[in-house]
Amino acid sequence: MMTAIDQNSDEFAKLVERYTQQLSALLPPGDALNTDDGGELREVLRRMADPLALVDALLTDMPTETDPRTASQLMAEWEDALQLPDSCSIGGQTLAERQAAAFAKYTDSGGARIPRYIALANALGYDAASTVRYTMTTCEDDGETPLYEQVDRFRWSLQVGDGTTGRDSTVIDDCETPLQTWGDAVLECIFYREAPAMSEVNFIYA
Repeated sequence: MMTAIDQNSDEFAKLVERYTQQLSALLPPGDALNTDDGGELREVLRRMADPLALVDALLTDMPTETDPRTASQLMAEWEDALQLPDSCSIGGQTLAERQAAAFAKYTDSGGARIPRYIALANALGYDAASTVRYTMTTCEDDGETPLYEQVDRFRWSLQVGDGTTGRDSTVIDDCETPLQTWGDAVLECIFYREAPAMSEVNFIYA
C-alpha cells in the first residue's frame, strides 16, 4: 500500500541531490557561479530541486494511485468520483476501509445476480463468501432436508465465512452486554440496499 511521500527520507534526499546536480549543470561555466557544497548558490539550487524531486516521486507512485485498492494520495478524488462516503459509510473509516469501499463500488456492475453479490462481498474483504437459497421441499428430498414455507422463496442468506468481524465480552463489560457480538454494519447496509426489493437477505457469520 502506498504511503505519503516522506520528504525526510534518505531516498528523497538522494533524489533532491540528483536534481540539484542537474540544475547546476545547466549553469554557464565560470568561477563566478560557485556551486560547491556550503555555498549560497548551492543552497538556492537545492531549494529549487526540492519541488522537482517531489513531482518525480509522485509520478513514480502514480500507478498505485490508479487502483482504489492501493490509492492514498488520490483517495479523496476516488471518493469524490464514486460519491463516497455514502449512506453506508459508518463513522470514521480507516484508509483500508475507504479503499475497500471504493473498490467495491468501482467494480460493481449492478444487477440482481448471485455472482455480482459474491463479487461485492469479495471486494469488501470476504473472500469465502457464498449465498444460501431456500427452496420448497419436494417428495424427492430426503428426510433430513429442512422444511421451508412458501414465503421462504423470497429469502436468501449471505454466508461470509472467514474474515467475520466480532467481539467477545470481557470482564469490564456490564451484565447486559451480550456474551458475543458479530456482524459488519457496512456489509449489511450495502446488501440491504442492493438486494432485490421483493427479497429478504439474512447474514450468516460462520
